[in-house]
Amino acid sequence: MMIVAVLGGWALLKVFEFKDEQEYRAKHGVTYSQFLNIYKGMPEKEVRRIFGSYGTSIASYSVGYHQFYKYAWDGNSPNSRVLITFKDDEVYDTMEVGL
Repeated sequence: MMIVAVLGGWALLKVFEFKDEQEYRAKHGVTYSQFLNIYKGMPEKEVRRIFGSYGTSIASYSVGYHQFYKYAWDGNSPNSRVLITFKDDEVYDTMEVGL
C-alpha cells in the first residue's frame, strides 16, 4: 500500500512495507553516511556511483536554458527516501526523509 502527499512540489511517499522489503532496504538502500557525501555541484555520475544505483526519476522540467530533474532513492530504513534535484547534470538540491 502506498500513500502519496505533495508538499511544496515534493512528492513524499509513505509505504507500508513487508519484512522482505525491509531486509532488502537494510542491505541495499542509501545510508545517511552516503547521503552526507553528496554536495551541490557534484556530477550526477558520481552520485550514482556513491549510491550504487540510478534511482527513480520522479520529475523533469526546463527553466530557460537549464534542465532540472529529480530522482529518488530508497533509504536503508523503513519509509526512508533520498530526493535529489539535478540542474544540467549536477546536484542542485538534496533532501532526505527518515534516514
